[in-house]
Amino acid sequence: MRGMYAQTTISVPHVEGAVAYNVYYKQSSDKNYTNAVRKIPTNIATYTISYLKKNAVYEYKISALNPAGREFWWSQTQTFTALQAM
Repeated sequence: MRGMYAQTTISVPHVEGAVAYNVYYKQSSDKNYTNAVRKIPTNIATYTISYLKKNAVYEYKISALNPAGREFWWSQTQTFTALQAM
């Protein structure tokens, strides 16, 4: 079943004051962000998003969380094409 999907690795930024990061992603054709990876530790420089549709174009944005758990910083929207086999 893994052969049906793709994955991609994204860079996680370092934001001063962040205790964790959230990544929101969606297919570019979708209106809303329907997928999220939450509370990625700040000591991780890259993160691999798996179970993506092969050859589909995706958008993602990253938010930084403060110690209270509130999102206080947002990255610009980035795009990628899911080409990397799982």
